[in-house]
Amino acid sequence: MSSQKAVDPSESSEEPVLRAEGVSKSFGTVQAVDDVSLELGENEVVALVGDNGAGKSTLLSSLVGLQGIDEGEISYRTGTTLTPGNNREVLGDEVGIVHQDMALVGLRPVFENVFIGRQVKKEYLGGLLKISDKKAMRQECERILDELGFDIPVNKKVQLLSGGERQILAFARAIYSDPPILVLDEPFTALSEDIMNQLIETINELRKDHSIMLVSHNLEMVRELADRILVMRRGNKVAELTGEEIERKDILKLMIG
Repeated sequence: MSSQKAVDPSESSEEPVLRAEGVSKSFGTVQAVDDVSLELGENEVVALVGDNGAGKSTLLSSLVGLQGIDEGEISYRTGTTLTPGNNREVLGDEVGIVHQDMALVGLRPVFENVFIGRQVKKEYLGGLLKISDKKAMRQECERILDELGFDIPVNKKVQLLSGGERQILAFARAIYSDPPILVLDEPFTALSEDIMNQLIETINELRKDHSIMLVSHNLEMVRELADRILVMRRGNKVAELTGEEIERKDILKLMIG
């Protein structure tokens, strides 16, 4: 068995881009997240792993303000702080998220999905009239996809895309505003080997100037990509380990107890 050396984030000299302290969240009598603390450092990839029901998705939603927390504090290096009495979504300029269900609109074209909720608009009549600038959005969408190394027709309706193309689109939407933090929730689900390898290359490029929080059941991908692995079980963080120091069988043992 490989060693299971815990990592102390305080050993880093740089202030983390994200810090959660004593975060708890319950739904009725169900304690989904129980007193979890974590840090995400500059240009670091931290993976959350755990069995179904371990609390990973609830914790992610809490970290970005999609769910309010019952106890604890979540702070960003930008100055944003989330507490039980002060909650808001931290998405866009601070955090880009790739949802597990991708949250795409199938009947709309690729470029419109990238700009949902943040359309580029032309102004007329001194700003009294604002109309969507579809040409600018198409061009910007093509630029983003090109930077990611993918070629997807920007006018194609999302419902006609393959599963891999939809995942790529979800990445493009997450990085459009160039946020310092990316949250990737199960990015490798149901992908071909070629697309998976391309996304791994993309993540390795993005980590050069982004900090990444990754949730995945694919433990081999987690071990390959993550600087640190946080293991959750029944709402608790039960281990914090480096990917190089623990093998797949050991992660599974920690996950199931």
